[in-house]
Amino acid sequence: MKKWKSTLLLTLTLSFGSAANTVNVQAVSLPPRMALDTVKNYMSVDGSKLDIKGWAINSTGINKIKVFINDNYFSRAAYGALRTDVRKAYPTYKNSGNSGYLYSLKLNNYSPSTYKLTVKAIGNDNKISSITRYIKIVSSIKYRLESITENMNITKNSVAVKGWAISRYGIKSVKILVDDKFIGYASYGLTRSDVKNTYTEYINADKSGYNYALNLDNLVNGKHKITVQIIDNRNTSKIINRYVNILEKSSSDWGKIFLESRKTDINSDSIYVKGWFISKTGLENVNIYLDNELEGTADSGLIRNDVAAAYPEYPQQYASQSGFSYNIDINNIAPGRHVLKIIGTDRTGRTLYLIRTINIIKKASKLCIDAPKNNSILDNKPIDIKGWALNASGVSKVQVSVDGNYVGDASIGISRPDVDLKYSGYRFGSSSGYLYSLDTSKISPGLHSITVKAIGYDGTSYSKTLSINMYGHVSYRNYPTTLDNFVNMQFNKGGNVTFSRHSSPASKEQIAYYMNPENFINSVSGKYMFLKLSYNEGITVKDLNTVLRGKGILEGMGQAYLDAGIANNVNPVYLVAHSLLETGNGTSALSNGSITVNGQSIYNVYGIGAFDSDPDGAGSKSAYSQQWFSVEEAIKGGAKFISSYYINNKYTPQDTLYEMRWNYDNIYHQYATDISWANKQVYNIKKLVDMMQNSSFYYEIPIYK
Repeated sequence: MKKWKSTLLLTLTLSFGSAANTVNVQAVSLPPRMALDTVKNYMSVDGSKLDIKGWAINSTGINKIKVFINDNYFSRAAYGALRTDVRKAYPTYKNSGNSGYLYSLKLNNYSPSTYKLTVKAIGNDNKISSITRYIKIVSSIKYRLESITENMNITKNSVAVKGWAISRYGIKSVKILVDDKFIGYASYGLTRSDVKNTYTEYINADKSGYNYALNLDNLVNGKHKITVQIIDNRNTSKIINRYVNILEKSSSDWGKIFLESRKTDINSDSIYVKGWFISKTGLENVNIYLDNELEGTADSGLIRNDVAAAYPEYPQQYASQSGFSYNIDINNIAPGRHVLKIIGTDRTGRTLYLIRTINIIKKASKLCIDAPKNNSILDNKPIDIKGWALNASGVSKVQVSVDGNYVGDASIGISRPDVDLKYSGYRFGSSSGYLYSLDTSKISPGLHSITVKAIGYDGTSYSKTLSINMYGHVSYRNYPTTLDNFVNMQFNKGGNVTFSRHSSPASKEQIAYYMNPENFINSVSGKYMFLKLSYNEGITVKDLNTVLRGKGILEGMGQAYLDAGIANNVNPVYLVAHSLLETGNGTSALSNGSITVNGQSIYNVYGIGAFDSDPDGAGSKSAYSQQWFSVEEAIKGGAKFISSYYINNKYTPQDTLYEMRWNYDNIYHQYATDISWANKQVYNIKKLVDMMQNSSFYYEIPIYK
């Protein structure tokens, strides 16, 4: 707080008879003073309001008291409250006896956090004094759980969970959990005038009661944790935990119930429930529940002379016929922990019950997909998905999905004695085979997943997934040598290079990688190095024109490419890809007729004869010699050249990019020296194929010894 100091010069004239003396006196002015009584620095605030209370004085009087939150002006405090203590301490200050100030800050709109609170006192002389405090607004939830005490013993079928909860923000919900598992929401808003009388400043304190009827039927005997989670409208929460003891009500002064089968781990086909129930008025029925669902009514009234002898105080006609038994078939019950409950009712409607936890143990499910194999290359013919599936409770159905989408149920019950012999003990194991015929005609080319899921009669399931590569129409070429031998031939020939910035000789390992079909057949783009470059039916003009849209001089030339492909036995997709690469998507001078030779515009769309030293000059002369004076003539004439020299060469036909690069028939007649050349070409082809919706494609996969 600033200390203000100034002086006032007074001149006094003192007269003593005829003599007069003048004396100068200096007076010191009073500094402003203030205090904040109710707020301590970093104090925690958890109510619905905060009273900001203190006093402020100034020798000229106080003009106003301002309240700031986080340095932002908020409001003015009331000033003028009686403060006799201040008047006694500072009697010379103006109005010190009425120097008190007060402001009640409502906290309903403030989230829990730390805030800067500043109170400024402004005097009539405009001098300012101030005090700053930091306050921590914490959760405002107040609560009580009244109906359940710690370690409370419970023998009833249900218990009321009730109490009250308030927050300055209002209560959003009250959750009930048992053993950390959510059970439900309590009813909230019940009348609680007692809470309102105690917490008058809280919103809706008079309607702060909550209640939940917690059903205990599915809880086994022993200790359990009951949790009440209170959440306010700012999503702040408070948790109340109570541990209670659930005691089964198995006896009373009028009857007893007893379960003789004590086995808790069940690994057989059924659960055998056996015991006795005696009552002074006789047994009416015994019902068996599993996980709170009625399984059935036990056979009762069974002869139990041993019980009659042990309890002679009970009517013997009832005690001697007090036995009951029941078999629970577990084939429809999933493995794991379950709650078994037996409720006995006598002839007057009174009940006693027992609760046990059982653990059903079953053999693990098994499934095998015999065909197709993982990563199989498939054409567009129907394929049989077949194999076998085992479930300890028996397989009720087998579902087939493609790329995560259900397509149908397989036929099941197919004889598989081999499976039953290897994995004995499974229900229906000898007929565990399944079969599904998958129509692949509508599956697009590329990688796809097939999932087979077997579902048991107990509701459990087990699945496996494999990948397939849809190629369209597939054929295979068998090579009369091993891949290693062919690699040695290529390496020993020499001339194989790799390209980065500069070319360098390729190692045998590098050559082997690019020659191995297994490294590319399952690649979404690499597989196109096995696309047949010779003509096959199924490619449409519409698809070709879709690809050529916006491609300069080549736009709309789908028919010319298809005609060229048919006439020269070349795949039109390859011709288009070659043209787009060589012409810069139909924009190069060599392709668009802007170059003339002897006054004649020429067109060269494949770059034939366009040597690196003078591509436009050499390429245009080549086109002129071939008389390619229109785009159509260049497309068809160039296709003839490519066909006769490479793809359909009568001595060494090279019908795929793979064969053009790795020509087993003549290793000296190969299109390029770059070992990755074929793989570099496939990306444009893939782009073209992906745009074609109606065309069919053919592939030839090399097979080495």
